[in-house]
Amino acid sequence: MDEQEQKEYFENRNKDKLREDKVEEYMNYYNLRYVRYGLDALDTDYPIGFLQSFIRRAPDFIAFKKNNNSCFIEAKGFIGEVKIKIEDLEAYIEWDRRLVVLIVIHDEKNDTYSTNTLKDIHAIMLEKECKKGYYPEGEEGKKRSALYYTIEKEWLAKYKKLGNLTPVIPYLENIKS
Repeated sequence: MDEQEQKEYFENRNKDKLREDKVEEYMNYYNLRYVRYGLDALDTDYPIGFLQSFIRRAPDFIAFKKNNNSCFIEAKGFIGEVKIKIEDLEAYIEWDRRLVVLIVIHDEKNDTYSTNTLKDIHAIMLEKECKKGYYPEGEEGKKRSALYYTIEKEWLAKYKKLGNLTPVIPYLENIKS
């Protein structure tokens, strides 16, 4: 894949923010108070790539409960298989040391959701044999920034439609900010 093809693939893979829109729909459905938090390099021409990886990979939202307990929420979406870049995982682990990170994963094909703590996902990744791969923009040089782990959908909390799944709120009940 030449440089132009890699760029086009990356732009197409990230052209819409359906995952974030769907997670906002999820949070609105459950009347969850939240604020947009993360930095998204796809929304700007500013040189965000020069910022530290940890800063660039901030979770997408902060959610609040009535008693003001809070957590980070990272929105993920997939068609076929769940992929998490190794550099994203490392950053989420660091963010989780500051405030619990919940990952809300939207199955775009079935329009279902799975809510998982980062700790649960990390434990699954350590227990199971996750396949590794490279996004095409990093395939040639096997760039670490393009390395991802594939997590089988079945390994995660059960996927359900809105109205039939446990919302984020119960997670917040036990979280101490």
